[in-house]
Amino acid sequence: MKYNHLPESVLVLIFVILLIVLIPSIESLSCTATPAASCTKTKVLLVQNDTGGWHNAHAQNLSVNTYTNSICCDADSEGETVTTTCTSLAPVFIKLSDITNAHVEIPSYSNYQYPVCIGVTNRNLTCSNYTGNCPVNYTCIASISSSEYGSSNLTNAHIDANCSNSYPVKICCAYNNRPPVMNSSTILPSPAYRNASLRGYCNATDTDLDAVIYHYKWFKNNVLDSTGTTGVYTQAITINVGNVSNTSLSVGDNWTLQCIADDGSSNSTGMNSSITTIYALMPETVTLKSPSNGNNTLRDRKPVLEWYTTNYTQRYEVNITSSTGCGGNYYQNVTFPTLNFTPTNELCVYSEGPNTIYKWNVRACGIDGCANWSDTWNFSIQPYVSISLINDTINFGTMALGQTKNTTQGNPGPFVIQNDGNVQADLVNVSANQNIWSTVPLNTHYFQMKARESTETGSFNVSGSVTNWVNISTTNQTIIRKLNYSDANDSAYIDIQITVPGAEPPGSKQAYVIFRWTETP
Repeated sequence: MKYNHLPESVLVLIFVILLIVLIPSIESLSCTATPAASCTKTKVLLVQNDTGGWHNAHAQNLSVNTYTNSICCDADSEGETVTTTCTSLAPVFIKLSDITNAHVEIPSYSNYQYPVCIGVTNRNLTCSNYTGNCPVNYTCIASISSSEYGSSNLTNAHIDANCSNSYPVKICCAYNNRPPVMNSSTILPSPAYRNASLRGYCNATDTDLDAVIYHYKWFKNNVLDSTGTTGVYTQAITINVGNVSNTSLSVGDNWTLQCIADDGSSNSTGMNSSITTIYALMPETVTLKSPSNGNNTLRDRKPVLEWYTTNYTQRYEVNITSSTGCGGNYYQNVTFPTLNFTPTNELCVYSEGPNTIYKWNVRACGIDGCANWSDTWNFSIQPYVSISLINDTINFGTMALGQTKNTTQGNPGPFVIQNDGNVQADLVNVSANQNIWSTVPLNTHYFQMKARESTETGSFNVSGSVTNWVNISTTNQTIIRKLNYSDANDSAYIDIQITVPGAEPPGSKQAYVIFRWTETP
């Protein structure tokens, strides 16, 4: 049993501490009997007896200012001061028979014509007389007593500045609390989407400048969802009192925040925020970036399609449509934050199809759905033939009359041709600008050529190409058909064979071979 007592004590202590923290302090008026010269606050009345003391004394108005003792008062609240000018908020607390050497009476009597008032800036004060002690939260200003029969000590009285219990009637004052007033009850963000938590704010002013705590309630679809209390806060400041996690939000829910301010004495009227509706988290409409709309100069059969980023996005949907069906269509999901898509298969060039044009658009999708499709752009891929000679020189060295040499064994090596374009190509013309020999004409067995597969087999149509020796002439001859453009098999060999004529004079011999290519129809 002893073991259980200690946690219970701790729990009670924690509860008490929290309770104290959440209660605003109640300010009160403080008045004491003080030598007039020593009062550092506000003197509201001067008093003095025959021996210079403040018991069984007469009273004097502040305007005379010759008595040695005072009732010295403090507002007990930062930024507030005690005043003695009579107003609707600074009531009469006592009346004097004269401005000096005066007897006193309670304010409600009309025998005396010299009222003495007390007030506090930003406060509404109330004063009255009580027999015995002042009520709770009231401050004793002075006590009075009279020997006049039937006066009940309420008129023609002497005054005691230190509220001595020897005088039965106490003059008591207290702040007449004015409740705080709610200025605003607000929910942010606005508009609200279900990915972001709701933040609730309250703002109230207190005419008495009291600090406030806030009692708040969250309502979902007009049903109480949660409550809380927070504070203490300076009045007239907007406070984030409580939040609702985004995990509690659903699309279409309507949320309201109610705020009530409490200054420790009274509460404000509750104020409800405007209704906040939770919206679906929809991304923005995508803006396309490249290739530009109508672009017809693309050469890559796998063009990179790009667009600009959007908010609240989980993925993008890309739609590519072929005008002829050539190359197929695409409907592809791209995970955010990737902002581009490259087709996995080759698209068709414009000449294929024929006249193939691609349309494309993109839309962004989030947790609650997809936005509208972007504008639709189009592009086409330009067919082009680009042939490179990887080996463009053949040197047969020294040869004897009647000797034959060729490039099939690699010594010397053949012409090596590579297709760097984006379409299949035909070698439609191989011709010489001049004969290599001076004693025989072109189109003879002395100067011949043929096509041969390179190490990249399958790079061209062998059956439709010339793979046996043919004579080189000045006329067009189609040697290679459908040379492929894919990197893995886009090269071919052109072998050359020469035989030295029997009557050829000695000397250096050379000729230029011209290759002419076109797109395979």
